[in-house]
Amino acid sequence: MSRLPVGLVSNTLSLSNRAGALPAAASDASVLHRPIQGLSGLAEALDDFAAAGTAVIAINGGDGTVSAVLTELFTTPRFPTLPPLALLPGGTLNMCAGDVGLHGSRDRALARLVRRVEAGKLTDTLVERHAICVRREGEPRPLYGMFLALGSLYRAIRYSYDEVPGRQSHPRLHTLRTLGSLIVRHLANGGASDRILRGDRVGLGVDGAEAEDVTLMLALATTLDRLVLGFQPYWGGGDGDLRFTALGHPPDRLIRRALRVLYGGVRRRLPGDSYRSYAAAQVRIGPGLPFALDGELYETAPDAWLELSAAGPLSFVRC
Repeated sequence: MSRLPVGLVSNTLSLSNRAGALPAAASDASVLHRPIQGLSGLAEALDDFAAAGTAVIAINGGDGTVSAVLTELFTTPRFPTLPPLALLPGGTLNMCAGDVGLHGSRDRALARLVRRVEAGKLTDTLVERHAICVRREGEPRPLYGMFLALGSLYRAIRYSYDEVPGRQSHPRLHTLRTLGSLIVRHLANGGASDRILRGDRVGLGVDGAEAEDVTLMLALATTLDRLVLGFQPYWGGGDGDLRFTALGHPPDRLIRRALRVLYGGVRRRLPGDSYRSYAAAQVRIGPGLPFALDGELYETAPDAWLELSAAGPLSFVRC
């Protein structure tokens, strides 16, 4: 089979694809297009891309689709050298695509990508990121993604899915509604615990250090530079490629310090007992914590710990 510039996988169950509005360039002769329903057919699509020698893998779906593709690529190697990835915002929140994806509408972005690949002008558009490798004790297959949420952040995501309207129609407004609702809850309770905003007693070990017992309100890990709404809630030093931030419970003056936590620079002057942030190589946390990885919800066995590390690096096309 002759070499094709772009292998495109489209999740037809992702928000922007449900009405059948796939990018027009998906039918281009230079694109090997494989529509999938959820995760059904993903492994076969990647097998086809490897057999065709595609130069770029384009992902037309949401953050969960990106995570599924990363998991397949890392756990079942198919390519002698992993080709660059190009993310199209085909999902709901599209946080990964917002940081390392293609610019503009999906139609124009895919057409522009094809032209650049065919002209051999891809190198100057590449940026590097790592993926998060998530290993659960007792589970043989790791998961891969780019944003992981624990504790109250996991519960807030579940709450937003179940109880806050507008997720499908207005994703960014939905995020603001969720934040506003949680702030009101926090103030109304006088900072006291409730079913969402509460502490979890866990063990936490960073970069091989012995795990210490801590009470955390929330924790997050990411390999992205910018999150939804431009958030950058990480500031810790270190040489690792995994950004990990944890807030103790109760967090000291959280509402007053919220903007500094979310948008501050490297020196945020936050009390270390309530606000921890690391650039780590490996994090071990548990036991029994459910988590959200790129918007998908997962359970962990009651006695199982999570081990987080950085995998890669990966090349992403930004054009």
